[in-house]
Amino acid sequence: MELKLTPGEEDDKVQPMQCPGCGAKIEVRHTHYPHFSCPNCRETICVAPEYLLKIRILSAIVSFGITYFLGMRGLLFVVVAIFGFLATASIATVIGLVVTPPMIEKCTQGPYISLKL
Repeated sequence: MELKLTPGEEDDKVQPMQCPGCGAKIEVRHTHYPHFSCPNCRETICVAPEYLLKIRILSAIVSFGITYFLGMRGLLFVVVAIFGFLATASIATVIGLVVTPPMIEKCTQGPYISLKL
């Protein structure tokens, strides 16, 4: 069953990889971390933090799991798992942008990341 909008009614739901300001489609090549500008309206936008958190948690589980099952223990386990996490998170982020496009939001923080101490 297809839901149709009546004339004058707008769909307020923002689609993944779409600018929340102007509605322009954001391509993977335009995304940068932690924030970037919309190629159409130049509004500062970012990938939803929940998406990045999910990618990081999944990458940590995969990296530490593989390192553990390879039989590494002690300091070697920690070092290999951390480097494996960095590699896994990078690869998962790029693949994730294509496979499961994230929501794009208006960036609420300034151009610099603070430690919030």
